[in-house]
Amino acid sequence: MNAGNVFISEITTKFEQLPFVYQVEVLAHVHWYGKNMAIKEQADLEDHYRYNSKDLMNDIYKKQLAKPYNFTQLKQEIARLKYQELAPQVRNESTRLIQLITEAKNKAGKGGFAPIVDLLLETQKQIMQATEASQRDKLNGNMEAYQNILETSLTKEELQTLLTKQSELHQLEQYLRINDQAAQIRQSSPPKPL
Repeated sequence: MNAGNVFISEITTKFEQLPFVYQVEVLAHVHWYGKNMAIKEQADLEDHYRYNSKDLMNDIYKKQLAKPYNFTQLKQEIARLKYQELAPQVRNESTRLIQLITEAKNKAGKGGFAPIVDLLLETQKQIMQATEASQRDKLNGNMEAYQNILETSLTKEELQTLLTKQSELHQLEQYLRINDQAAQIRQSSPPKPL
């Protein structure tokens, strides 16, 4: 295996180890970089034609000037595409989390601890929403107690998978909600004058 393949293999492995939310961010940055490179290549091509074929450039500019850009509409379309891309992922992650919860409750139910699974997950939600350190500390103590109880029926890995999946879903839902709110604000606010 040559050095280039080893490098790609290492990068791929590191990328797959990232939490899902960070993978989405990395892909967004890669996409942005690719678009900027395409824009640069387009500019280089335009420079080539500008110096070599003024008639062709005049035709291109006439077509571009005939259709002015609507940046508000472009922003709305980007938000719509992001939503269309993320909404199915949120549904899939939600379904997977429900499956994990059901499996955990079935296992924990043998010891009569099924309700503690709900308490554990609810406590984690409260920790993610808590603003005060003292409140988070108390909730972390509760969560640790619930985990200790559930470890009689579930493995640490199963508990961690359950908590990680809920955290990822929460982050995706929050990202989707923020994008949706931003799109609604842009739709309701009038365009800024130039």
